[in-house]
Amino acid sequence: MGVFDNFARNLRSLCKQRGSIVSICDELGINRQQFSKYLSGETFPRRKTFEQISAYFGVSETDLFLDPDQRLVTFDASEAILMRNPVFRDVVKELHTPQDVPLDDGFYLTYMRATQEPDWIIRSVTAIKKVGDTTQFRRLTGWGEKRNSLWRLSLGNHRGLVLNRRGVLYFAALDAFASKAPSLSIMQWTPTKKPLLSGRCVALTKSGADICDMVMELLPAHTTLREAIRQSGAMGKSDAALPMHIRQILVNMPDRARQ
Repeated sequence: MGVFDNFARNLRSLCKQRGSIVSICDELGINRQQFSKYLSGETFPRRKTFEQISAYFGVSETDLFLDPDQRLVTFDASEAILMRNPVFRDVVKELHTPQDVPLDDGFYLTYMRATQEPDWIIRSVTAIKKVGDTTQFRRLTGWGEKRNSLWRLSLGNHRGLVLNRRGVLYFAALDAFASKAPSLSIMQWTPTKKPLLSGRCVALTKSGADICDMVMELLPAHTTLREAIRQSGAMGKSDAALPMHIRQILVNMPDRARQ
């Protein structure tokens, strides 16, 4: 059985949980005859319509292509009931809609405290730039260290995209080095006098997941990349080079996480 046949069978299963085909077509804004062709497997919807159907039923696009006979988890009728709630549908729609990223272009000093080394702070440089409809970033770690420094071994060059979902910023990236280690940082604006982002980052390495607390602070607009890198490096949590307002946020983050 092909993936298009799987789609037709899954669509029929979802429709049985939702109710009237007529009402489904009305809510989706799809012609009844055209929708019947999707149900029979005669034709397959275009990309935009396919995404609309996936969002309407609250299932992933991948799930719609899985073999119904080999599915480990069947479509839950409660999901279909939940999607009838207009408030929930609005939330799902908002999560699927591109949202502006409230970040200025420029260089940010990024302070990271790993759970394995809580007494040390790594100060990296993150460059933010809007390219078309996307917000891209590049995070350089260890580039300001001397060649004989042990922290030079943690050299990183993560490149990725920033997504905004309901006021939470997601920094998803891959390390440009051979390891291609992926990372995900989840950040929010901190209610302080200076505009700061704080949150946590998870990087998947060969030795496992590295989790660290993170704070980002925008540098002055005239700052060059070389000047920013000069400010990066490893320091102790009591080091005078660590700004007091950054230290306070990092120290309090574990307490906030337990509350």
